[in-house]
Amino acid sequence: PFVGLDNFIELFGYDRFWIAVWNTLVYTVLLYAFSLPISLLLAWCLARVTRGRQGYQFVIFLPVVVSIIAISMLLRMILNADTVTLNQLLALVGLPPSNWIFGSDSAIGALVLVEVWKSVGFYVVLLTAAILAVPTELNDAAIIDVANPWQTFFNVTLPSIMPTVAAVSILTVVNGMLVYVTPTVLGPGPGLSTLMINEFIVDEAFASFLFSSAAAVSVFVFLLMLL
Repeated sequence: PFVGLDNFIELFGYDRFWIAVWNTLVYTVLLYAFSLPISLLLAWCLARVTRGRQGYQFVIFLPVVVSIIAISMLLRMILNADTVTLNQLLALVGLPPSNWIFGSDSAIGALVLVEVWKSVGFYVVLLTAAILAVPTELNDAAIIDVANPWQTFFNVTLPSIMPTVAAVSILTVVNGMLVYVTPTVLGPGPGLSTLMINEFIVDEAFASFLFSSAAAVSVFVFLLMLL
């Protein structure tokens, strides 16, 4: 029978759904806040390199082609507070230890750290190509006007590459909203601390066999991403 909006009404009263939405939004915002500035900085540095640029790009891009499942399984052992592998390194430089993925307050931050390391190389390649395509006459004019490198970047380079920045922004947000493998393999964190929307959809459809609820969440995610 046709149920109208009953699936959505029932879904919106489900606390676990809103926890998944909140976690996904926090993850996406943090991912964007770290990925874009780091990518811009690395791309700007690479564009200023005259020798060995391709070698640096290769090193930065390498994590993109590494299996995220293998890396997540490896990092789960490295970030384990019981093995104190990474916490020992932090202690050597005077930084406090962390529970990483195993702490409710630090779990999402650990996921963001892994995803930034994994995906930033792809964005750097796009942004580097865009920066190198900026006409040299614009930079020369800025130098004549006694602009320092930061002023040249913010007033000449950045406005010239805004279409690429917009594309990178969209890709980052899409990757954040659709995250599934990292919290599933690297996590799960304590309780519902790393529950994401895609995990919620899979659980509803293939664990609880509530396909109507999973379909309703999928429509909600589509509308949220479209917005």
